[in-house]
Amino acid sequence: MKHGNAKGQRARRAASGGCAALMLTAGCNATQQDTEDPHGWDDEPESVAHVREIHHFESLAEMVATSDLVVVAEATATEPGRWHGDPGAPDSTRSRAVTLAVDEVLWSGPQPRKQVPRTLTLDEEGWSSERQGYQLEGLPWLEVGDTGVFALDIDPETGDAYLVNTQSRFLFDGSTVVPSGDQETPLALRTAGRPSRDLRRDVLAAAERVRSGRVSPDQGPETTR
Repeated sequence: MKHGNAKGQRARRAASGGCAALMLTAGCNATQQDTEDPHGWDDEPESVAHVREIHHFESLAEMVATSDLVVVAEATATEPGRWHGDPGAPDSTRSRAVTLAVDEVLWSGPQPRKQVPRTLTLDEEGWSSERQGYQLEGLPWLEVGDTGVFALDIDPETGDAYLVNTQSRFLFDGSTVVPSGDQETPLALRTAGRPSRDLRRDVLAAAERVRSGRVSPDQGPETTR
């Protein structure tokens, strides 16, 4: 199943929980929200979904150049969010809608943009159609109070935010950085355990390199049509 345009597109498959392989996008036109009582949805993930990611970053500058926004933010609320695919269909999934309170904007892409809102809704991997919770590549679900740096794509139609890839979330454990995703990637190895103020400084420096034209966005692998 394929939805929307190619921006932010990724293939994913839940290791368990009954999800078939599908294509999802950051601008998924087929998604929708409902008012269903959240009772019965797993309150913690039971399985892991594996993904073939489009972007693999060697540096913070490359990550910044590929992102619409990079912000320092705090998770202030979570709830069941959008369906990706037909609600309840065997190959559909439902996201977690995480409210992010933006503390600081470290980067905003070159496209015309109104003032960045003080809160963003992050579309996070959540549940299979059987209401079974899952993580993307073992990426822990965000909890209220989690604070960190988030590199995001923004859906131009809904305004919802999506992580650029599983590397693009850096939570703060006190004043120390805890990178997300694979801990053996260049970004994780360079940022793990560093002071959060240093990460903020490095992202701002990376943003200047991008503005100067010295770094280009990662285009991802070529696709076969």
